[in-house]
Amino acid sequence: MKIGVSVLAGMVAMAASVAGAQALRVGDAFPAVTTKALSGGTLTLPDGHEAVVMVGFTQASGNDSAAWNARLAKDFPAVEVDDLIVLDAVPGLMRGMITAAVRHGMSQARQAHSAVVVKDGALWRARAQGADESHAVVFVVDAGGRVRAIVSGPVTEAGYAWLKAAVEAVPHS
Repeated sequence: MKIGVSVLAGMVAMAASVAGAQALRVGDAFPAVTTKALSGGTLTLPDGHEAVVMVGFTQASGNDSAAWNARLAKDFPAVEVDDLIVLDAVPGLMRGMITAAVRHGMSQARQAHSAVVVKDGALWRARAQGADESHAVVFVVDAGGRVRAIVSGPVTEAGYAWLKAAVEAVPHS
């Protein structure tokens, strides 16, 4: 098979960026993301406000995100909670159906803070290194765009208490 020079160069650049990607750690700058939100608007992270960013790779992690979201919305209505739904591993024909189902299950307000990611999935997996992909990875980000806390796993009382304390510890802008 013959591969064009530009395609090959793109593949090499992508492999280099993934190889150089490291897991996000507390204190790291959260990577800049600008993408189309499920509402049709633009989702930009970080955006100068404290936020909780959930990254999910599977339907099960989406269930975690919904559960974390419901708890956080009650306790922190002023804190932005954003979802990045990574679907790069899903066949192209299925992505549209999954996106439509996800959008249908969300309020318009949630859609404005949620986006489907179909590129850079390997990069997000590297950033969430060590996390079980069947659970959402939750990043607490301060107004300066720095990661203040990271949690991954099923939603439990102990896990939520820890996340709640982490959100409360972030200075509010």
